[in-house]
Amino acid sequence: MTKIQIEELIQELSWYIEGKLPQLQPECAIEILKNLEKYRESAMWVSVNDRLPDAAGVPVLVTGVNGFGQKDVFVAFQGYGDFKWYTDDVTKMARTPDNNNAVNGHWAITHWMELPGAAEGE
Repeated sequence: MTKIQIEELIQELSWYIEGKLPQLQPECAIEILKNLEKYRESAMWVSVNDRLPDAAGVPVLVTGVNGFGQKDVFVAFQGYGDFKWYTDDVTKMARTPDNNNAVNGHWAITHWMELPGAAEGE
């Protein structure tokens, strides 16, 4: 089940609670309950101290803190087997040619979350 489908189920449940939907199908309520925890977890920041992304090379949204204590959010991914973070954001890349888009040493990645799925429709 996709995040969008889960969001639609949650919307339907809220309509039912608000009285805008006269009847809620039992299978819909079951799906909401089964997937609510999964949805909640996927929509939250995860500390890199608690868990790293399941797959290397998959872009995720990260929170980084630089040497001046400034925080920023950008897209990055973990390398294959080296546990380094990489990005296409040139403002966050190391400035040496041998780093292959590695996040520079001035940025410490503290948290990450999955990127939302692509928009559906036109």
